[in-house]
Amino acid sequence: MDPWQSILLAFGGNVVLLLVLAWLARSLGSQLLAKDIEKFKADLEAASIATTERLRHELQLAAVEHQNRFVLGASSHMANVAFDKHVEFCEEYVKEAQEALYTIFREGATKDALNHAMNLKGIQQKYAVWITTQIEQDLEPFLMALRQMGASAGYVESTTGDRSAAQRQEHINRMYTILAKLTGTKEWDGKELTDELAVASQIRRLRSILGTEELNEMRRVIVEKAASELRT
Repeated sequence: MDPWQSILLAFGGNVVLLLVLAWLARSLGSQLLAKDIEKFKADLEAASIATTERLRHELQLAAVEHQNRFVLGASSHMANVAFDKHVEFCEEYVKEAQEALYTIFREGATKDALNHAMNLKGIQQKYAVWITTQIEQDLEPFLMALRQMGASAGYVESTTGDRSAAQRQEHINRMYTILAKLTGTKEWDGKELTDELAVASQIRRLRSILGTEELNEMRRVIVEKAASELRT
């Protein structure tokens, strides 16, 4: 065998060996990579399950804590007393507000509105310990409207025939504008009016204080659920 044949044979053998080694390396690498991927997937799945379980547990604890706070607050003696006082306040306030409405429907813009304003303020003072500052602020525009209408009506009545009363027409306009607002009129003297001061709006505010709509909805749901369970 000449030198060239020996070189080619040696070179060919090395090539085959390299190819074999490359194939073995690739195969082994693929298997190791596959194992690593499977292990990573398994670890990831286990971590996801553990995280989900932990979150579920935390949510359950939070729900229980929230329920306990709600039950404690709703069933406490002071909460019951406060709610009862709010009911009494709203009932008395609505009764007097409706009396004021009957008066102005019967007599129009009248100085008697001042008496109703004083009566309503007296009801607020009676329950001052139980009603919040926000409630007082929400109801104050209604009281102010009654006071202003009553004061203007009194001024107009006392200046009847007095030509020197320069502000008389201004008070006439004010008392009738307020009358329109209190009765829920949508327009007066060419101007659009809101129902913010209407007696009906005051009643809606008091309903929201007591959560009347929410309580009625809760009652409806409970009754429907009980009726459904009886049918099954």
